[in-house]
Amino acid sequence: MMEFKLIDRAATFHVADAAEDIPVQTLVARAQQVRDRLAAEGLTEARLCLPMDAGLGAMACLIATLEAGIPVALIPKPLSGETPDWPAFCDAVLLPPEPGGDITGLGIQRQAASPDPDRGQKGRVWLRSSGTTGNPKWILHDTAALYANARACVERLGLTDSDRVMIPVPTNHMFGLGAALVPSLMAGASIRLVARGNPLAIFQAQLGFRPTVMFLVPSQCRSIMALGRKAGRARLVVVAGD
Repeated sequence: MMEFKLIDRAATFHVADAAEDIPVQTLVARAQQVRDRLAAEGLTEARLCLPMDAGLGAMACLIATLEAGIPVALIPKPLSGETPDWPAFCDAVLLPPEPGGDITGLGIQRQAASPDPDRGQKGRVWLRSSGTTGNPKWILHDTAALYANARACVERLGLTDSDRVMIPVPTNHMFGLGAALVPSLMAGASIRLVARGNPLAIFQAQLGFRPTVMFLVPSQCRSIMALGRKAGRARLVVVAGD
């Protein structure tokens, strides 16, 4: 099986969401549980859809698929009561547990995928475009290229294992995934995921986490400034388009 190692197995940093703060080795163990489950379900050669939220369960699923080279399409987690729009080219949907939930509560929903001559190719990630200039489109990324881009971000942003990175932006888009989450994992930086939308959640996370690096979109910057807040002691704030 094609392998794409993402996390140094000797690393000691922590990862956190709104419900828990755990050593990265616990996250690695959860990712292995996901891989074992996918193997038991016969889905290691499948195309998967992964609805992302700001929880460690979704992060464990993401790490499991990326490192195993399992093709995966990332979408935002559907809102409560919203009819899911699962990608037609995926064989199954991974349903991560809620933040704080046990990874054994991972749900798998199979579906009949549309035929595709490229089926079977490993190491691929699909992301939807934002749709700001038209209808959202699927963009296919090679996992090796995604990793190379992330390593360039580590160097450009000067991320190190002494950093504390706060990510209140969606990880199903390239900014949150390729510039924030994957580079931070590679650098061995501590990570705090924050659900996007409520500036108060950002302020509360700042107080408890004391980030040195923050990834924001302009609307979040406007909210922070409108409320008279600052970036605290962060040495770096990275901002990308809305």
